[in-house]
Amino acid sequence: LILLPFCDGHLGSWGTDYGTITRITDEILSRDDLFLASLGDMTQMSIKFRSIMENSDNVVPPEIQQQMHESWLDEVLGRLLWGTFDNHSVMREENATGMSRYASAYKDRCIYHNGIGHIDLTVGSQTYKIASAHFFGGRSYLNPTHGQMRYLRMEGHDREVALAGDSHRPAFATFTEGGRRYIGVNGGTAQTN
Repeated sequence: LILLPFCDGHLGSWGTDYGTITRITDEILSRDDLFLASLGDMTQMSIKFRSIMENSDNVVPPEIQQQMHESWLDEVLGRLLWGTFDNHSVMREENATGMSRYASAYKDRCIYHNGIGHIDLTVGSQTYKIASAHFFGGRSYLNPTHGQMRYLRMEGHDREVALAGDSHRPAFATFTEGGRRYIGVNGGTAQTN
């Protein structure tokens, strides 16, 4: 079993490499052993109106971004294990309207975590204790997995793996604390321009 932490697709952004999303989706669908956790920011949702740059980054309106996202969710449905909140869609929609169509799309299709999720993923006789979120508190410009490592050390004591995205900096780190081995993973992005 391969678990792909997939995040930061930013559907609807001018800067997104849609060929990358297509290639990754094709690989997900072509392999029987590949499953994914969607860790947020799959749509751009530049709806905060903080700057001209941000507002002009929507190549298509938010409604079409959500339709693209829901179509993608339906395509990967048999491979999608869980999804999480994010700052581009869920937090922006909930702050503006009190609800999120993005979050509802996940709730209708898979397990959804509107915060940090704890997942016990059993494969054969092995159970992996995973903490999953779009981001964990704590940032470091030197280490994209700092928030994940901090969470495992300070809060998620019963977890052994922490998955997140948000910073667009793919990274993988292992560390030992109290004689236990931990893993922090940070996803990359398709928004490369």
